[in-house]
Amino acid sequence: FFRSQIADFHVSPTQILFVWVHPFWISCEMKRRLSDAEGSGGNGKTESDSPADHQVPNSALPVGSSPPSNAPAGSSCTPAPVDVSCLRFSIPLSSLDKADRMECALCHRKRKYYCYDCLQPVHPRGVHPTGLRLPLALHIVKHAGERSSKSTATAAPVLCDNARLYTYPDLPTGLDPARTCILYPSPEAHTVSDIPELESIQNLVVVEATWQQSKAIARDSVIGSYTRVRLADYKSIFWRYQNKDESYLATIEAIYFFYVEYENTLAARAKASAHASVGPVREPYHGQYDDLLFFYCHTYNVIQDAYLSDPHKKFTSKHSNPQYIKYHSSREKA
Repeated sequence: FFRSQIADFHVSPTQILFVWVHPFWISCEMKRRLSDAEGSGGNGKTESDSPADHQVPNSALPVGSSPPSNAPAGSSCTPAPVDVSCLRFSIPLSSLDKADRMECALCHRKRKYYCYDCLQPVHPRGVHPTGLRLPLALHIVKHAGERSSKSTATAAPVLCDNARLYTYPDLPTGLDPARTCILYPSPEAHTVSDIPELESIQNLVVVEATWQQSKAIARDSVIGSYTRVRLADYKSIFWRYQNKDESYLATIEAIYFFYVEYENTLAARAKASAHASVGPVREPYHGQYDDLLFFYCHTYNVIQDAYLSDPHKKFTSKHSNPQYIKYHSSREKA
């Protein structure tokens, strides 16, 4: 166990010897390094196995088919995973490169990018996006066992005006079940494009928990009253080791892809109606919610740069995909 963990964290030989003398030290040291690298909202789960993350696989995209729903309109990006260089952020990702730890005005703890406990920005306006308005109000229900510091979903309430986070058993109140859907794959779950009255949906609920933790939440009578929905098949750019394959998305990726599919489905329906001379034409997704991935993609870039800048760095080989850490030597930061 220690050998694999040490390989991931690049501990020096002196420190390796010290593991056997004082294992508590190495545990604290690993936690500190994880916090520095990914505590800004990066998902630190050992497995990215939230029910919102896993997609029921669809058939592969045929060769020569049109760009998929996760590519911005007019983009030549390939299906999945998301290409960071194709995203259209309202503020350059580089604005965070020199960000220092700042004190949260509410809890007075110092945070790197935002306070994941208070869900508040710690930097002045202009360092990262704020005020994003989603077409459906976003309600994130987090299991109490999930660490906020390691959750990718905590970024959403910081970036968006109409996103809220609840810790179960607290739940959003007053939601009309007929106008609320929950991102929770199951045999009875609809795809986004199959929801009959998608235009009438006003709320999206997302469960932030492992599969095992999510079962108790899914049995809740309130949660069970919402329409279940699943996504198409995507690949994650999640950088941490997980036992699952790449179709298990980080929670913030799943949220992002839902809104992409939502916009593209409504655009396709509007286009069909226009052909029938009914209703206005609606544009497909063109990057208006890319800011949802701002903190997530910045952390991804930081880790990419760390491996690209040091050819001696090694990462775990436990992944079934040997190229799990994907090197983009020619990429340009968004």
